[in-house]
Amino acid sequence: MHGNPSPSTTHKEIDHVLGVMNEINAVEGDTVAELMLRMKGQEPSEWEEFQLEIVSEFSAFVCSAREHVEKPVQLDIVNGFIDSFAIALGYALRAVEEKDKKLVELERQLVECKKGEQNANDKLARMQDFTKQNAALIEEVNHLWEVKTEMESNLQSTKQTIDKLEKDIKERTEMLRKLKNGFSLLKEKDQEIAKLRTENSHDKRVIANLQYHLHKAKNSIHKFYHNGQQGIPIHPLYQPLPAQFRKRTAVVANRHVQDLGQPPFKRQAVVPPNFPQ
Repeated sequence: MHGNPSPSTTHKEIDHVLGVMNEINAVEGDTVAELMLRMKGQEPSEWEEFQLEIVSEFSAFVCSAREHVEKPVQLDIVNGFIDSFAIALGYALRAVEEKDKKLVELERQLVECKKGEQNANDKLARMQDFTKQNAALIEEVNHLWEVKTEMESNLQSTKQTIDKLEKDIKERTEMLRKLKNGFSLLKEKDQEIAKLRTENSHDKRVIANLQYHLHKAKNSIHKFYHNGQQGIPIHPLYQPLPAQFRKRTAVVANRHVQDLGQPPFKRQAVVPPNFPQ
């Protein structure tokens, strides 16, 4: 037979063996029958634990059975039992071999699992290190975020300060422009004042000169008048001018005064009473 025994076939063989054992009325058969009943309730993958026990019980039963057998018919029954038991035992042994193969495969898988476990432990250790590094990085990122927030706040404050300074600079620039314009106006006014002072000084000199000549003329007039009162003849050079010449002299004097920037005035000759015309 090849391959794993099916449970139904194995159970049939065991039932046949049990039937043969019941025909053999032997004391030692009770132990073997009990063992076979236990085997019948188990799966083929679990029979290996009964292997040694089956062999020892089978050997003891065969020896005892042959001592009690007296008839040829009973010997045939024993031989049939032996054949049936050998078949059942072969099934059990093949199941044990399959179990051994599975056990070897499981051991190999266990080694692979241990390797995988070691790899998993290594990965876990690396993950733990990575987690620690991540925790440090997260802490550093949080710190950098706080610094960034603080810098943004400072930047906003700096922008407000810059805006305020720019506004102040514009106001001061406008003020400086107005001051420059004021200084330009002051300079122009100073120049005008200096010009007026120069003209005023010139006018004062002209007026002083005119006042001097006027005073001199008054003195001459008083002198002429006094001499006239005393009967002293007047020199022809100092005789009063005719009317047309006096008018022309006044017009020329007015024009001279206008050229000096003074208001025009009409010259009036101061003629004392009783002055000869």
